[in-house]
Amino acid sequence: MTVMAPTLSQDEQTTISKMPMGPRLLQRLGEGYTLTRYRTKTGEATVCFTRGPFIPCDVAYPLTHFWPKFSLSGQDFQILDPNPGIMDITYSAAWQLGRTMAIADVAFVAALVRVRKQIIDRATADAQEALMKKHTKYKTRHDLPRSLPETVEKLGQLHTTGDLIAPGSLARRWRRTPVSPVDLS
Repeated sequence: MTVMAPTLSQDEQTTISKMPMGPRLLQRLGEGYTLTRYRTKTGEATVCFTRGPFIPCDVAYPLTHFWPKFSLSGQDFQILDPNPGIMDITYSAAWQLGRTMAIADVAFVAALVRVRKQIIDRATADAQEALMKKHTKYKTRHDLPRSLPETVEKLGQLHTTGDLIAPGSLARRWRRTPVSPVDLS
């Protein structure tokens, strides 16, 4: 594993260690990191830590106590090293690379679109069903056979409950209140 570590001469190590954050930079370099030019979202050019998949040491996981479960942009996977104040973009860059590789695979994109459409269709149907149940007496295909005994019982009691002659009942559906004629003069 030490083959992957950067080689620094003794003079370079001495020079770096005399800097204010030198020991931390030497530790990061020993862990396989390199300093790279980085441009932030707002356009400033700065420096960042990054390393590839072949590193000279083991990596503890999770890297931070607030490691995200998922990300929509990869920005969540950037880790700020508070001592030198330099951002580690290793996992963010890996996320971007994975996304780019996934987008390049036509079969994967087609399958992903199909899955997303199925999820959206099911969610839409469930939302419509919930609204219909809330505002009407809507019953699903599975609820209808279960409710048939109750429905037949209520139909048998309609003549005694007075629901047929109540205002707004089905018996009065076609009766309208008289309206005065419109003056067309």
